[in-house]
Amino acid sequence: MALISSVTEEMIEGELLQEKHSFDMNMTERDYFNILSRKTAFLFGGTSKTAGVTAGCTPQQCEALYQYGYNLGISFQLVDDYLDYIGNKKQLGKPVLSDLLAGKMTLPIIRFHNENRDIASPLIQKIWDEKDGKTLQKLADLVRQSSSFKKTLEMSREYAEKAVAQLNGFPENKYKEILRQIPIQMLDRSR
Repeated sequence: MALISSVTEEMIEGELLQEKHSFDMNMTERDYFNILSRKTAFLFGGTSKTAGVTAGCTPQQCEALYQYGYNLGISFQLVDDYLDYIGNKKQLGKPVLSDLLAGKMTLPIIRFHNENRDIASPLIQKIWDEKDGKTLQKLADLVRQSSSFKKTLEMSREYAEKAVAQLNGFPENKYKEILRQIPIQMLDRSR
């Protein structure tokens, strides 16, 4: 119960932090990862650890499962942010670039904005002020062509690999193999 309560508290704090940074072009990568950790990574980590506790794993194995889930959560969110720029409404189940329209700065746009403030700032402001679809598409095209966009997927892969590495202390069996495949398959998802 303490773990579930802690995760719930972190998620609430993450929501509040995200609200605080809504429509904030100066949101930093540190702010972004703080929110991501609280809203997604702690949830994945906590549920993974809870499964370990329920299954009677050792404290070390439970901590490894927590780290597995934590890194999986970060990887999952980075893929989600990446897909927001390349997917379509039917695939994603939500409008493309809906995060930016809602005032949420994700890693691809944070990095692009940091490297191209003169170009990005007026486009973002116009999108937020006018909900302008043409400007949104122009900005999306610029982000997709940037190195920051590709780095988001690379970073997701790094976190997926960190998640898989946490499984090294577990015996080989079908459950370990399933857990090993989840981060890998998640990288190839389309929604």
